Amino acid sequence: MRLHSLPLRGSVAAAFLIVTAACQDTPTEPPSSPQAESSRPALAVAANSWITRATMPTDRVNTTTATVTDAQGRSVLYVIGGRSPFSDANFCSAGLSKVQAYDASANTWKTRAPFPHPIQYTNGAAAINGKIYITGGCTGYKAYHGWTWMYDPATNAWTEKASMPAATWAGNTGVIQNKLYVLSSCDGQEDCGTSTNLFFGRYDPATDAWTSLALPPSGSGHLFGGSAVNGGKFYAAGGDSDGLVEVYDPATNQWSNGRAMPTPRRGFAGAAVAGKLYAIAGLRSSDFTPVATTSVYDPATDSWKDLAPAPRFGSGLAAGRVFVKGKPRIELVGGARPSNNFQYIP
Repeated sequence: MRLHSLPLRGSVAAAFLIVTAACQDTPTEPPSSPQAESSRPALAVAANSWITRATMPTDRVNTTTATVTDAQGRSVLYVIGGRSPFSDANFCSAGLSKVQAYDASANTWKTRAPFPHPIQYTNGAAAINGKIYITGGCTGYKAYHGWTWMYDPATNAWTEKASMPAATWAGNTGVIQNKLYVLSSCDGQEDCGTSTNLFFGRYDPATDAWTSLALPPSGSGHLFGGSAVNGGKFYAAGGDSDGLVEVYDPATNQWSNGRAMPTPRRGFAGAAVAGKLYAIAGLRSSDFTPVATTSVYDPATDSWKDLAPAPRFGSGLAAGRVFVKGKPRIELVGGARPSNNFQYIP
């Protein structure tokens, strides 16, 4: 699952520059190689800690991630699109089409077939039956899209699927019963149909069709927030000044509220492990200050807890769940090399 750095507007620009000002030179791409951590036993690391993993070969932010289990039973994290942290961050310019796959067990990277277009600010991605589905995003100055694409790791090929009912970007994605749920901003497109400037819908790969669903009552979206699925319900968190948590139940097509984030943030990297939502780094909603805070929301207890701070701070990072020797971890990727790939041990 990915979260984005925000477009450079007002105070957000200052916050973003704090993250990137130290990086001036345009880098080249060295061959990737495993780091020393790969030789350590998977269980030798402490819980609630971060370790450094093999450097992602490309300097980039605003990527989208999804994890697929390969034929050998290993977790492979796919990192899709984004932009260089050294490029102009305004709106959706300077996007990348690059796709790279990280084998969490071998601690190695491999380049895969590129996305058909330069892309960033997507609604995220998720795997269903071994295939990755990615929606929305933008490719240029306010060039927002409602497309749906499927990637098949077995054939290393992309296929365009049925378009969304609206052009969307910067949203959140979850999977319930092999269907894709997407909550997103539609940037004021007329086909959003309401003044809330949102889209929430379900995509069924079996029928290649979209269904529009009830919008969250707050009307705030959770733009640049995060999401998780637990107990067959979709949880959306953060992305607004109140740090709201809103819960969608497909059985009733209704929304309810959960406990808000203690420190509201946007632009954080989000990942779901064992039904819990992890919110990593991002920008404090009140003043867009970059933070390294790592927090976890437990739907079972409707509570938040702060964890070990992330090794990188600010927005533009992306996260996804992987397994190493059967144990879940969270991969955090993004930023300039070196050290743009970290792993959190819950």
